[in-house]
Amino acid sequence: MGKTIKPKPSPQRAANSAGNTNRQNNTIKVNSYKVDAIVCHGNVVLVYAENTNSGTKAYIAGSELQIEKLDGFIGRYKLLDCDGKPMYRILGKSYYQEGVLILLPSDEEEDNDEEESNENDGVDTGDKDDVIEGYVIEKANAACVDFAKNYEKKAKKWNDSMNKASVGIIRNTEYKKLVDVIGYHSTLDAVAKIYGGYFEDGSFKDIAADVIAMHFRSDVDMATTIKELEFRHRNE
Repeated sequence: MGKTIKPKPSPQRAANSAGNTNRQNNTIKVNSYKVDAIVCHGNVVLVYAENTNSGTKAYIAGSELQIEKLDGFIGRYKLLDCDGKPMYRILGKSYYQEGVLILLPSDEEEDNDEEESNENDGVDTGDKDDVIEGYVIEKANAACVDFAKNYEKKAKKWNDSMNKASVGIIRNTEYKKLVDVIGYHSTLDAVAKIYGGYFEDGSFKDIAADVIAMHFRSDVDMATTIKELEFRHRNE
């Protein structure tokens, strides 16, 4: 038998191999997301996120996110497109895009002062009642910041990866009706939660007309919608 020869890599090759191994082990993939929002009448905003590279909408149904602990959390709802159809989270897949509905903090006295001193905030499209005021945009952006921080810390990620979320844009310059963003049945659910205290003390009937006009289309039947809302409240 011939003489045993031990392997002896060249020092430079060994150094290069070690360097390559270290680079592979230390590589961290960054999953980048932007957080956008849609502002609706009634001091509510729908917040959602999408991957900045692929355009895939973020999955937010996971229990690890604990989105119900976000300030002002109302619920998680599917988004509708301009034709009133649910939007897909991933193109070609039957996974629907969802957003988190947030009730913005309200300081009536402060807001009234802001409104009077900033009459030209937002983009003037001819209808002052529908233009989103500057202070509301600030609050909506703050809601996006909270969502982004939560998503970075708690969203699922693959090994050797990290989530990075930043505030994107407010998608509209004029207020939208909630029903046009999340649909009729989801709006029933959300409104029953937002105005739950009025149902409990029996005073919802005093504000019903204004609330329904604010969140629903003009062709809804008032009596039927009130009954639907009362039913949703009782069965929360």
